[in-house]
Amino acid sequence: MITRYMESQFVDDFFNEGKLRLSSFKKFRNNPDEQGDVAEGRANMKIATPNGNHTILATNGQEAYVLCGGTVENKNMEASFKTADGFRIINTLAFADAISRYIPGFIGGVEGLCSYRDSLLINDYDENSIVSPDQFTSPEEWAGVLQHLHP
Repeated sequence: MITRYMESQFVDDFFNEGKLRLSSFKKFRNNPDEQGDVAEGRANMKIATPNGNHTILATNGQEAYVLCGGTVENKNMEASFKTADGFRIINTLAFADAISRYIPGFIGGVEGLCSYRDSLLINDYDENSIVSPDQFTSPEEWAGVLQHLHP
């Protein structure tokens, strides 16, 4: 279950009129009303492998639509999102499917947990779990495997 925290008027707009505001990481970084994460959708990685070192700066989903919610429902989360209202999403895939039908040109989606860290740098060296980019035929294939190791 995910809780989408938002102002009462937007919850009412969603249930009464079917309106839902979606944004992008790019807009989140520039909107003072959002959580104010200037690095939203970005990651830095330094990976040491037996074949050499790899440094990666990733910027994801800058023009993609994003809907954030919390996996924890309590007063602290309400305070963090600066609201005491919201709604629960019980089946996130069905919810995303229903919303995506109203997005012109929609071609696919991704869902997952967001991992907030004190540092954006992921610094890894573990000979047993090294996933070197040169072991894959494409950057996308490598990134998919890496994502499962470093959620």
